[in-house]
Amino acid sequence: MLRILTRLPVPVVLLLVLAVPHLAAQVAPRPIPQLETGKLIRAHADSERVEGTVAVWAPEARHLELMDHIVINAATVDSLWDRSNSAGFGAAIGVIFIGLPAIAFSLPGCSTPGSGNVHPCSSAVLASAAGVGIGAGVGALIGAAFPRWRLIWSRQLSTTRIGLSITH
Repeated sequence: MLRILTRLPVPVVLLLVLAVPHLAAQVAPRPIPQLETGKLIRAHADSERVEGTVAVWAPEARHLELMDHIVINAATVDSLWDRSNSAGFGAAIGVIFIGLPAIAFSLPGCSTPGSGNVHPCSSAVLASAAGVGIGAGVGALIGAAFPRWRLIWSRQLSTTRIGLSITH
């Protein structure tokens, strides 16, 4: 690779080194996505953080209007966040800490043909499914109590980075 670079004319190398940052800066930012009316959002604009419920927004709009009569110029928005909860994460944790132990404790009681055990496998499968369902439900309820802000758009993440790497 280094041989190829040493054979390039100096003007070409200089052009690559000097032009690439300017090309990256000229990439048009991604448009702000459609926001649902009534959605609770947090906007970072002009070094300020504003929270509110969306009243009016369309991708072609030049401003974002919140229910609290706050109007934000779309060109000044650096990032948009929406509020959600951790129900899905809680459900996964519930399955791990309640569902998997339920499976581990119920399946060994399953009888095999010819063994003296009289417990059928169907009850073990039902107990396992109930443990997974209860674990997911309890975890989702607990996770729903913990709100979090999720990044839905950022001006910094919307530009394409172009770079040149030289290795030997």
